[in-house]
Amino acid sequence: MTALRSPFFLLLLTALCASPALGAEAEHDGLDDVAMPRLQGAMRGWQPLAQAWFRLRAGDATGAWGDAKRLAKQRPRSADAWHFVGITAAAADKPMAAENALRRSLRMEPDGWVA
Repeated sequence: MTALRSPFFLLLLTALCASPALGAEAEHDGLDDVAMPRLQGAMRGWQPLAQAWFRLRAGDATGAWGDAKRLAKQRPRSADAWHFVGITAAAADKPMAAENALRRSLRMEPDGWVA
C-alpha cells in the first residue's frame, strides 16, 4: 500500500507545483468594477487613460479633467479621449465643457460610450 501512495503522492505534488496555486486570486488591474465594458477596454489599452480614471476615482476631478484634456490633445481623433474629457468635466462641475466634449465624442463614434 505504501508503494502505491508514494507514486500517487509524487504525481499529485508535481501537478500542484505545475499549476497555479489553488485559491490564489487572479491579478486585478483595478478596472474590474468599471461598469462600461468599452470604457474598461479603452483604459486597459491606454495606460494614461486608466491613470486619469484612478485620479478621478480618488476624488481629484479637476486634476483628472486636466489629464483628460492633455490626452485629448495627444489623440484628438480618439472618441475615448473626448468621452473621458466629458466625464471628468462633468465631475469637475464644468457642464458646458462636458456637453461639448461628449457631443464631439458622439460625432466621432456614434455607437461609442455616449450612445
